[in-house]
Amino acid sequence: MMKSLLISCLLLLSAGTAVADTMCAGKVNGVYVNQSGDLAINPDWGQGWIVLCNVNQSRFGTTVSACKSWQAQAMMALATKLTAEVFYAGPTYTCNQVPTSSNSPDPAFFLVTN
Repeated sequence: MMKSLLISCLLLLSAGTAVADTMCAGKVNGVYVNQSGDLAINPDWGQGWIVLCNVNQSRFGTTVSACKSWQAQAMMALATKLTAEVFYAGPTYTCNQVPTSSNSPDPAFFLVTN
């Protein structure tokens, strides 16, 4: 009895954690860096331009060096039409509800796959 209660609790906790994280994947339709250094992509899964990070200063914990790496990956995804994946840890969004522009949350990671 106690074992099944423990397993049920663990399943509920893991299900709650999985719901809170969001992985969005698709093609990148555009990449820009504005004059203040915000790096943004226009993914096919979103509602418009989302800011990933800032190439001049840390933004919500993403360092400049990580951002410049993401910039190179985003440009590669755009040029090659490979799939870009953005992972958000914590916010409870569906991919088409991720806030755009300066309201975009900080991704935990950005990667490109084929």
